[in-house]
Amino acid sequence: MVEANKSYFTPSPKLLKFITETHLDIYEKTGGLIGSAVVQLGEKGFGLFRRMDILVLSTRGRKSGLVRKRPLPYFQYDGRIVVFASNAASEKNPDWYVNLAANPDVEIQLSAAKLRCKANPLTGADYDDIWRRHTQSWPRWNVYAEKTTRKIPIVELVPVG
Repeated sequence: MVEANKSYFTPSPKLLKFITETHLDIYEKTGGLIGSAVVQLGEKGFGLFRRMDILVLSTRGRKSGLVRKRPLPYFQYDGRIVVFASNAASEKNPDWYVNLAANPDVEIQLSAAKLRCKANPLTGADYDDIWRRHTQSWPRWNVYAEKTTRKIPIVELVPVG
């Protein structure tokens, strides 16, 4: 197993909100030309820098019914699009996850392309397989898991229509 870089920067909730809103604004204004990928500091064995692909997830607020958007890192395993509800290792699930658990009909934007999807939280052996594969290539998610008592949800975004 590759050792995670434990010095990975985790922003405060206030800073994370600012980063998220700014990233979303730039992503949408450029049609995904800017913001659909970010450069991350590498981890041991993966080089100095790594590319991380970003999508915009649109959910419906479970209480308000309003569209809520969040830029999120996404990963593909065997052609499946998955996102991780790590919430920077917070003790609570992110709002976007709670929203899609209440209404799994979502939209994603991958660069300029927009797709309607069904959000499918992974469970059992499927969850275990994706978690194992993901943490082998992105060890920092093990650091997130060690910092929280909750099991970090993994959600597959399945295109529909």
